[in-house]
Amino acid sequence: MYEGQYTLELAACTDLGVCQSTSSPTVYTWTVDTVPPVIQFVGTPDNNENYYSDAITIQIVGEGVSQYQYQTLTSELSNPISINTPIKITGMVRGTRYCVTVIATDNAGNTGGFSTCWWVSFLNPNPPTITGLSSNVLHERDLTLTVSSDNPEVIGYSYFVDGHGLVERVPMSQPIKIINMTNGGHWVGAYCNTATGGGYTAELYWVEDVTTVAVLTGLPNKITTNNQPQILVGGIDVEGYRFKLDSNEYSPTWAANNGNAIWLSKLVLGKHTLYVVGVDKNGNIQQTPTTYTWTIVKALPKPVPMAAINLLLGAGS
Repeated sequence: MYEGQYTLELAACTDLGVCQSTSSPTVYTWTVDTVPPVIQFVGTPDNNENYYSDAITIQIVGEGVSQYQYQTLTSELSNPISINTPIKITGMVRGTRYCVTVIATDNAGNTGGFSTCWWVSFLNPNPPTITGLSSNVLHERDLTLTVSSDNPEVIGYSYFVDGHGLVERVPMSQPIKIINMTNGGHWVGAYCNTATGGGYTAELYWVEDVTTVAVLTGLPNKITTNNQPQILVGGIDVEGYRFKLDSNEYSPTWAANNGNAIWLSKLVLGKHTLYVVGVDKNGNIQQTPTTYTWTIVKALPKPVPMAAINLLLGAGS
């Protein structure tokens, strides 16, 4: 017989010739089905993909399937199980490949074999979370970031700033602290560590935009006879500078590298104040100048001889 549904109608007769009406025969219907069933595994990852728990529940789904048997790589073939009862496997070991083979039986008695496999990894695929950045444009030189993960197996993290200087296996309680950042783009990458290795990476990007502040070195003493000081200008992101002395006008912009010092000569006696503003590569000018005040004298006072000090101390006793 071919595949398909068949119906048999019977009109029976007795020995006396009395027959069943053909308008209401006895009817029997059946289906010829020799095609093996097809099933789906519900609750498993894609074949040979990672699974992130030590327990799994697998539901078997298939049209016309009434029952099935299953076995794993380490177990015997089970007794027939109702299609409504799922497979439950517990105690799976991390780093191990697991497979389940199912022999399904449909309502016609046809059987078919199917299998699926996966790797067990307990590391949550969700990347860590990096928090602490208030805006994508930062106006502060220093930054503190916190790395967190919802995976209980995470014992720490590793991170790098601007793609270099990897810091490995930091406790989760320890934040990332970045200081003295220069203007421009920056980024941090972090990935979690478990007892058996690393995990997924999170990244955070921002732009540093802080007004430059000129830093002065080579300054004269507060009281000095030097009337020709040479003062160097530096500072984070300071590409150039402008300066003025006392009530004079600001100078043009000078480069802050290659030893371009502020040369002051033939200063008159008395108090002087130097005002310097830094200029960054984008032309942004420091709003509040860096200042330094000192006094030039003709001669420094002579130190008091120690003998005189001792004499004064003795007279007062």
